[in-house]
Amino acid sequence: MSAYQPTPEQAQIIDAGAETGKPNTLKVAAQQVEFEVLLDLFLDGMCSGAASIIAHFNPTLSGSEVDQSARALLRSFPGDPLALESLRHHIRRRLDGHTTDDATEVRVYRSK
Repeated sequence: MSAYQPTPEQAQIIDAGAETGKPNTLKVAAQQVEFEVLLDLFLDGMCSGAASIIAHFNPTLSGSEVDQSARALLRSFPGDPLALESLRHHIRRRLDGHTTDDATEVRVYRSK
């Protein structure tokens, strides 16, 4: 993953209060990003969650070992187009406001 650097046109301040009928009450920073950046962020969160679970269930591991184990769990995603598309679909639904407390299940089929 490469570091994302927004252009000045992409990094802008928008008036979020205008949507509520109370302009200039809330300013938020907004920037446009490629959809794949959202996918990378989602995968980062999955890796962080995996690391938390691994560390909880095996507290004797070092931080480096926990990180390596979490990355190993997610290593197969880039090679599985179906799994990636499932995640893209999930992200699109979340962006459209379809949120639930249900777990996200993504099956990964990796060939050897």
